[in-house]
Amino acid sequence: MSMKSRLIQGLVVAGVAASAVFMAAPAQAATSNCPSGAACIWGDSGYVTANQGAAYVAFQKYIPNYSLWTYNTTTYGANDSASSVYNNGNLSTVTFYRDANKGGWSVSWAKKTGDSNLSTNGVNDEISSGYFAGF
Repeated sequence: MSMKSRLIQGLVVAGVAASAVFMAAPAQAATSNCPSGAACIWGDSGYVTANQGAAYVAFQKYIPNYSLWTYNTTTYGANDSASSVYNNGNLSTVTFYRDANKGGWSVSWAKKTGDSNLSTNGVNDEISSGYFAGF
């Protein structure tokens, strides 16, 4: 392989790697779309729904049944569809439940924490209600 071919190949690989990093940044920044004091869910991993960070469902006390909600700016139903969550609450832990009205198993996140990919902990597309502590 000539020096020119190696240089071109190296530039192509570097360009692809830089593109992947550049494309990943907006998805992670989507946690900033979650309003202060709220907990949010998104339909896809990386804090997006249909490639939109602003397409989330948020609450400040609780949502007893996600089947009554759709993601902002979409027609996608929120029940059993969350793939990422973030607790942008100011005071307490948020708990999400498998079933409506605090039913079934639950998973919790402390304030200012979340999970960009729920498939890593086995709860992807399984959340049906969410509550802040005390509600």
